[in-house]
Amino acid sequence: MNQANSMVRFVICGIVLLMCSTVCISAQIQVPALCGPVPSENQLRWQELEYYAFIHFSLNTYTDQSWGYGNEDVNLFNPTELDCRQWARICKEAGMKAIILTVKHHCGFCLWPSKYTEYSVKNAPWRDGKGDVVREMADACKEYGLKLGIYLSPWDRNHPEYGRPEYITYFRNQLTELLTNYGPIFEVWFDGANGGTGYYGGANENRKIDRTTYYDWSNTYKLIRELQPDIVIWNDGGNRADLRWVGTEAGFIGETNWSLLNATGDVPFNMLHHGVEDGDSWVPGEVNTSIRPEWFYHPSEDTKVKTLPHLMDTYYNSIGRNATLLLNFPIMPNGLIHENDEKAALDLAKAVKEAFAVNLARQTKAEASNVRGNAEESAADNVIDSDKDTYWATDDDVTKASLTLDFGKPTTFNRFMAQEYIRLGQRVKAFTIEGLIDGNWKELAKATTVGYKRILRFPTVAATQLRFNINDAKCCPVISNIGVYNAPQILTSPTDYMPTAFDLKEMVGYTWAHLLAQAVNMTSPLLHFAGKYQDFIGNPAENLLRHLPSTWDETIVLSGSEIGKTVGFARRRGDTWFIGVLNGGEAATLPIELSFLEQGTWQAEVFGDDPGHPATFQRQSNNVRASDSLTVSMSPRGGAVIGLTKTTP
Repeated sequence: MNQANSMVRFVICGIVLLMCSTVCISAQIQVPALCGPVPSENQLRWQELEYYAFIHFSLNTYTDQSWGYGNEDVNLFNPTELDCRQWARICKEAGMKAIILTVKHHCGFCLWPSKYTEYSVKNAPWRDGKGDVVREMADACKEYGLKLGIYLSPWDRNHPEYGRPEYITYFRNQLTELLTNYGPIFEVWFDGANGGTGYYGGANENRKIDRTTYYDWSNTYKLIRELQPDIVIWNDGGNRADLRWVGTEAGFIGETNWSLLNATGDVPFNMLHHGVEDGDSWVPGEVNTSIRPEWFYHPSEDTKVKTLPHLMDTYYNSIGRNATLLLNFPIMPNGLIHENDEKAALDLAKAVKEAFAVNLARQTKAEASNVRGNAEESAADNVIDSDKDTYWATDDDVTKASLTLDFGKPTTFNRFMAQEYIRLGQRVKAFTIEGLIDGNWKELAKATTVGYKRILRFPTVAATQLRFNINDAKCCPVISNIGVYNAPQILTSPTDYMPTAFDLKEMVGYTWAHLLAQAVNMTSPLLHFAGKYQDFIGNPAENLLRHLPSTWDETIVLSGSEIGKTVGFARRRGDTWFIGVLNGGEAATLPIELSFLEQGTWQAEVFGDDPGHPATFQRQSNNVRASDSLTVSMSPRGGAVIGLTKTTP
């Protein structure tokens, strides 16, 4: 009996010692320290939504204008078939997680019966003045399991007190109505357009404000957070908000995209588009774009809805670049989403679902060059367990590392996805993807930042292994998920290459070269300036326009770009590059480094401003190499376009 008791005590002591040693080892494996600013819980919830809808609907829907002036007749608003449930159903079927409704645009007309103005639905014939679009939208979102957000324009071209202190009280009163009467609001959106001509209660004048101070944003933000503690704020001016504009409405963010800005100071284009690597505040980017050329409905755009290849490019260049995607639906005068818009959105949802249906990484074995403390908590296989809260991490002094996935046999794929565990900060600065093909490692793609989610596209390969090389990082890498996919090819239809032409009536104040650059810099070429192609035959730029695509394989922001002054993009489709430079109100010169070109000789065809003759070009052609630079000189409100075609290796 004593012998048996001794054996039991021995076993128990062994178990206790083993548990103690395990606890001691685990205690030594510390969670990586924070790497710079980190997201709030509200920002994390927002980022995980990834994809949601914008809805634009107001009085200018009935006047075929981009913006209302503020004097439009409220009796115009009578959407006889308005159905917010249709909007919500389409958004749900399209894979969206939320809807942001434009409850008041610049004209000042309110889609809810605000008690602070007569310029609202309560004085419209719709629903005999008893309607409330915001209420119907809130109810539809609840029914379909979608979150609700609101867009409230700070600029109000109708209100007589706009530009004076009294308007701020009015503005906050309306915010209070919206944030207390319609349930949880996940995001509030404040447009950057502020001040200008307007009705202003009959004054019909031009009113200018300082958008950084007039709205007293700090106190407005305080009110918002008191009323809706779980909300995120999007703002394009004044005090830094939770989210940022990305510098363009064309549907893409920079290939390098840090979710950081500085809390104070100006935010030029490069910061909006790429973030700030060493910024002191977490301010991620939201890509906002429309499914058509404009935000509000125009019958002339029924045939200009974005194509599937175009929308897929937008997906990869927003969600696939560490941003969210806010895609707009313009509502028709009858109160419904057009069937062409619905089809485009559902086609995109189907294509995305097919592209990411099977994560091939889950069928692999994962190994890493370094594992933090050699502990299971930081092991390589955490990236393929489909758990967003586990991760692979390296030791603190390791900022270069690789992770290899072994498929066990040749496996076909063409997409790679990586996610950082951003609760601990954004870290990765540069990485490459390699495939083991026929026994040799081949580079498949390279990129810079990762963040919440990064997706890379590359030609289809068959490889037995994939290697994810982190070549530089701010701190030790912490990767939560990796995905590998074989996405079906999406064929480019003939409509993705559009013959284009300028309508000279639209050229007031701009040079021809400026509008030609618009064709390159907008995702859909010249949709705002398109006319009859026959009118353009014989122009020196005819051949360039004839081959101008509407979707792009790669986009680079030119160094020296600054919003309001000079902005330039280099954009590639296949083996051809197009450069578009748009200039502001003063003459400017921009040197363009061509280091993004592959080695070899390229023919550069340059179309620039002809001073004093805005409707003609100065044209030149010469050969260049990647080591060269080109300098373009532009008139006020001018521009330049360069087509680059490779001639020799």
